[in-house]
This record gives sequence, C-alpha cells and structure tokens, in this order.
Amino acid sequence: MDKVGYASYESFLADFVQRRNDLAHSYGDDDIVDPSLLGAYVDVIDSLLNSISRVANATVIRRLAELKLQYVGTVVKIWTGCIGVHMEGGRLAVGDRILLLKESWCTSHKVDSLQSDSIDMREIVFKDDVMKVGVKIGEVPHGCDSAKVYMLPDEWKEFWPSSQKWVAAVD
Repeated sequence: MDKVGYASYESFLADFVQRRNDLAHSYGDDDIVDPSLLGAYVDVIDSLLNSISRVANATVIRRLAELKLQYVGTVVKIWTGCIGVHMEGGRLAVGDRILLLKESWCTSHKVDSLQSDSIDMREIVFKDDVMKVGVKIGEVPHGCDSAKVYMLPDEWKEFWPSSQKWVAAVD
C-alpha cells in the first residue's frame, strides 16, 4: 500500500473507483492517473486479488475436507520424514494420499509406509479404540503437529495441494 500512498485497501479501492468513474465520464482528460502510478495500482490490485483467491481456496478446501472427506485423526508427533497420527477413524494404506489440514494451511502427501506398535503394515483399519500410527510421508511440513488428517479419495487427488504446493490462508 506504500507504493500508492493509502493506509488501507478500502481507501485505495474508493479512490481507484472514483478515478475510473472520472475517466469513464471525461473527454480527453489524460491526467486522471499518472502513468508511473498505474504500475503501482496494478501491483496493489494483483496483491489484493491473490489474497482473496488464497482465502477462497483455503475456505473451500477446509469445507470440502470437513464435509466430504474421511477423517482419520490428528498429528501428535513429528519425526524426520514421518508423522505420528492419533488414528480415530477410517483406514490408511501404503500408497494412499492424505490431507494435512491446519488453521492456516494444508498439504497432501502420499503414504510411503505405515507402522503400528513397531510393526510394519500395508494397511490399517480403525476398529474401536484410538490407535497410534507412524506414517512415513517423505517431506513433513514444518509445524504440522496437531494437524487434522483426512483420507483423499483417488478421484480427487489431482485437485488437492501436494507437499510442494501449499494452500494457505492470508496471514
């Protein structure tokens, strides 16, 4: 906002709309927006639209996860390349994709291996009691402790962020 000299997006947008209206209803007035200021305006609008897009994406993913995905559990421990999940439902198998969802970001990861009670497993199906499961996912996101873990259906996996492509809400 410093580039264009406004304290808030609201004041910037009010001035921008007023300039647009002045330009639309004027004849031959080329001084409404200085050409050097126009680039700064475009940068501010680009930043604003990116922020809106990030918030919308994060909100859509969160709602879809809560309404349509199988909840698995919560991340309770982090190791290099692995997470410990307090499993509360669903099933996990090697090769599945999981979604890690925090308040401000989410990522998806392929399950490379599973372990419960120090035993390697190909698949774990939740029964009646909470299970602690070690899940090798390769690249563990920083700060993923207490993230919610959801199972991603195969038909949706191309739409979700990967471990390299985070969807984050605006800070």
